[in-house]
Amino acid sequence: MTVIAGFELPTDLNTPTSIQQQASDLKRTFERQTLPPIRADHTTSPEGKRILIAAGFIPVLEGVARLKERERNAYDVAIVRTQEKLFGTISTGADIISTRDAYDRVEQIPNTADGEREATQLLTRAAATHDDGLVRAILATAVGRGWTRFISAYRDANPGATGPLEDYAQLRHYDPLASQMAHATYNVKPPSEIANMTIAGMRELVAGGSTRNPADVYTDVIRGPEITDSIRDEYARQQANARR
Repeated sequence: MTVIAGFELPTDLNTPTSIQQQASDLKRTFERQTLPPIRADHTTSPEGKRILIAAGFIPVLEGVARLKERERNAYDVAIVRTQEKLFGTISTGADIISTRDAYDRVEQIPNTADGEREATQLLTRAAATHDDGLVRAILATAVGRGWTRFISAYRDANPGATGPLEDYAQLRHYDPLASQMAHATYNVKPPSEIANMTIAGMRELVAGGSTRNPADVYTDVIRGPEITDSIRDEYARQQANARR
């Protein structure tokens, strides 16, 4: 696993990052340890099982969503860090405006061989006039578009930028939320008992269970080791919220 500016890049598209692995483990624990005992418990009615399954599934949805956001934030921070290492920081409001305008200008350059040559000429002028915002915009656009000849020429002219430029290019060519691995990891499919329910609907189902006659929900009391402590705790939390 390659780590750039604090962000993990997988060795290949079939290898999850550590954050993606945590999300997979969270889903796997629910599917293998939490869900089967609930389904196998013959003392609980179908409606009671739906409530317990929803209570156990809510933390999975919330946990995976937090991990997805955590990876997205880590990636964004790494991009900023590598940009600062390569281009320097933007220190004033005027620099921010100038850089934004430079990006707007460079985005108008066509993504063609002629456009790559135009960007090369523009970069030469920008460097000569110390227009750092324009230099930043041109390089960022070149990396994003994969202009290899442009990047090689810049690296040859600026050997000190080789390391930061390669780090930046590797990050820009990887989107942590667009890969097939990320899609499979962060796509959480609910069990059939609560299929097509939103998380709000699940919370309502669990909270509503605490206001009903237990005899209508359960064929018997919850008992035995089949129902895990985590499910009991989550159900108790939902009951407490419903009474507030």
